[in-house]
Amino acid sequence: NGKYDNTMSRAEAFYLGLRTIREAAGDETFIIGCGCPLGTAIGWADGMRVSCDTGPTWLPEFPLPHWDNGTLPSLRGMLRNTLSRS
Repeated sequence: NGKYDNTMSRAEAFYLGLRTIREAAGDETFIIGCGCPLGTAIGWADGMRVSCDTGPTWLPEFPLPHWDNGTLPSLRGMLRNTLSRS
């Protein structure tokens, strides 16, 4: 519901999705909203992960292709994501 329902905005569809998850999971289940819009999850998620994984180095130390250095655990990736969500 919401994807093809032109009477419902994206925000309403998202709200419906969060409400459905919370109702299905029950109050005893801890729901963490990884990457979920912060304000939208208030009242539906019990915790929020607001950043990517961090690592002990500025860039990942694995032998990676040049285009993949931003997706694995590193301090740079964590800071970039945190600042962009602030």
